[in-house]
This record gives sequence, structure tokens and C-alpha cells, in this order.
Amino acid sequence: MQTSTGKRLASALAAAMSVATLTAFAVAPLTEQPLPPSLRVVHPVPVLPQPSASEDMFLRQAVIARGESLGSLFRKLGEQDRDLVDFVRLDPKARKLLRLQTGVTVRAEVDGRNQIQALSYPLSDSGAEQPMRLEIERTDEGWNARIAPMILDRTVVARSVTITSSLYAATDRAGIPDAITAVIPEILGSDMDFHRDVRKGDKLRVVYEMFSDPETLSEGRPGKLLAVEYEGEKRRLEAIWFDRGEGEGDYYDFNGLSLHKSFLRSPLEYTRITSGFTSGRRHPVFRDWRAHKGIDYAAPAGTKIRTIGEGVVEFIGVQRGYGKVIIVRHDRERSTLYAHMSRFAPNIKEGTKLEQGQVIGHVGQTGWASGPHLHFEFLVNGEPNDPAAVIPPPQPPLNQEAMARLRETAEALQRQMRWQEETQVAAFE
Repeated sequence: MQTSTGKRLASALAAAMSVATLTAFAVAPLTEQPLPPSLRVVHPVPVLPQPSASEDMFLRQAVIARGESLGSLFRKLGEQDRDLVDFVRLDPKARKLLRLQTGVTVRAEVDGRNQIQALSYPLSDSGAEQPMRLEIERTDEGWNARIAPMILDRTVVARSVTITSSLYAATDRAGIPDAITAVIPEILGSDMDFHRDVRKGDKLRVVYEMFSDPETLSEGRPGKLLAVEYEGEKRRLEAIWFDRGEGEGDYYDFNGLSLHKSFLRSPLEYTRITSGFTSGRRHPVFRDWRAHKGIDYAAPAGTKIRTIGEGVVEFIGVQRGYGKVIIVRHDRERSTLYAHMSRFAPNIKEGTKLEQGQVIGHVGQTGWASGPHLHFEFLVNGEPNDPAAVIPPPQPPLNQEAMARLRETAEALQRQMRWQEETQVAAFE
């Protein structure tokens, strides 16, 4: 009896434990287990020394403005440095910086404390053959200045533009430097008046040099005009700079004809000189001693007088001792005077354009003259000069080898102008 009861108790107890075990497995995943305690470990790490701010160098540039002072220029570049200002004012070389030419770019090296350590200033008065720069540098002993050559980068630039109003307005619009524009009338001006003959729709093409300082961001300065084409409705003008060698060169057209407009050696075809250019001679009429500011050519009355070069009639009429006289303006500086004429050529008046060798009048004896002759003067900026000394000799013709080189160069420059123009047009289409 007792045995049977004990067995039932043992079975019930085992069942209860079985249920308890199952219940424990069911809820065990929902119970959060505690994390182990954190451990902080510190390891020593070596730190390399950092450079001070003064060891860093920076490049800065400033363009000299109109009315710029030395102090304001230095403030653009870095901290004001009284020692540097005093050095520039006292050192013979550094004093060139005091000129402060407007538009020139000054380059400076500045340290991390904004203090100027070095300066570079282009010297515009050094000449085109070898440009120079002023370099000022801080050393352990103080400031030091020196003049050093500038190594410039050469770039060939091609531009083309269509005229809408004037030559200068067109070149400004195309970004062509004024120095290049100013050369164009000097080269082609004997064939065209660029103040009066320019027409809307004319085309200008140029190729020229630009020289820039690789150490600055400035646009540089223009060099030589290498080629120019001017295409109008009724005319086409062209010129190319050709180096003949040994440092000599000139402008030619694309066929090799020199554009150097030399003057005729004499305004008369057949003549003899009776009185030369001199500071004192006995006047043939008044018999006193006075300067003779020209050359007298003896010739029979009625002999044809020709202008020695292309130009425009500046004066035609009567002037006291000169009698009937014509003054021809050849360019901005040079003009010629022809006096004592018996009569003027027909259709000659002020403003008439003349070709070289064109007949303008005839030998006579008007004014203060003791016999028929031509009094001839060559004036530079209004002052008489000895014609024998100032009239340049004619340019020698190119030989076959030079002519071949010129034509090859002309073809290359023409291709460059055409390519630039086509590219420019395509960019706007």
C-alpha cells in the first residue's frame, strides 16, 4: 500500500519538473544577458612636430593701379613692413620700384604670418631685346636687390574682325592690343587712309606676337605684327614681316614686294645741284649771308617737277620768297617742299593724293630767285633736314632663296588666319 502510494507521488513529482523545464526553455531567449565590464586601455602615440606658420610660403600678385603708392601696394601683398619701405627708398636698384607704372603686375612671396619675403617687378624701360626685372629678397643680413633678365614665353596670336564703324573700335572689340593696331596704318597707310577710307563690312586679319611672364598671370605685352590682311570692297592690302637675316627685316606683300616706301633721290629727272644744304651761304638776290635750308636744282624753265614719294598735298599757293610752292605730306613726320614753280600741274589742290613720281608742277623763277631752278626741302616734324642725309636708300630686291622662304612663311600665316576666322565663325553659329 505504501509502496503503491510512493510510486504515484514520484510520478507526479517527475511530471511537475518536466513542465517547469519546458516553461524555462520557452522564456529564456527574452531574458537580456548582462555585458562584461568595459576595460579602458591607453597606449602612448608619438606626435610629429608640426611646421610653424612662418615656414609656409604663398605667392601673391597685385596690379599697380592709377595713383598707387608704395604703401598701398605692399598692403595688397602682405603686412606693411617699414624696413622694406625704407630699403626701396634708399637702395639704388630697389628705387626703380618707386616708379609704380600703372598696369604692371608685381609678384610677391609671403610667409604664413603674412610678411613679404620676396618681390618681383618687371622693368618696362629695359628694352624689347632683353627685358629685365627687379628682384628684392629678404636674407639673413637684411634686404637685397638685383636686376635680373626676364625669360618670357612667346605666343603667336591670330585675330580677325569685321569693321562696323572704325578700325580702332573693331580692334578693341577683337581684343587686339593698341600697339599692334597703331602699326597697321604705318605699314599700309601709303595705300589707304585709315581715317577716311575705312568702310563698314571691311575685314581685318592679323597675326602678331605676345610675350608673357610665366611667373605672373598678366596677359603680357605685344611684340611684332607678323602679318596683316585688310580686305575691302574694292581693295585688298597685305603685309608680312620677313627677316632677311643678320638682324635685318622689313614688311613685304605676300608676293615678295617690299612695302618700304623709299623716296626718289631727286624731284627732277635731269638736273644739277647749284646750292646744297648749308648753315650759311651768300644769298643770290640779297647778297647777304644766311642759312640755306634745302637744295637748289638748276633746270630749264618748264622742266617737270615730280613728288619724291606718295603723299597728300598739304599746301599749294604762293609764299613770299618761295613764289609758287607746293608742300606734300608723306606721313605723320615727313613732308617735302617744292618752290619757285612757274605753274602747277592741273587738278592739283589741297588734299589731293599723289603717287610717287607724279608730276606736280614745272620749274620756274617765281619768288626770290635769280634764275630758273627748283628749291627743294625735306622736313621732319616741320624742321628742314639735309635731304642727302635723311632720304633712305631703296630696299634691295630679295634673292631667289629669300623669296622662296618669304612665300613659304606667307602661306603658313595665311593658313593660320583662315583657320582662326573659320573657327571663330563656327563658334557663333
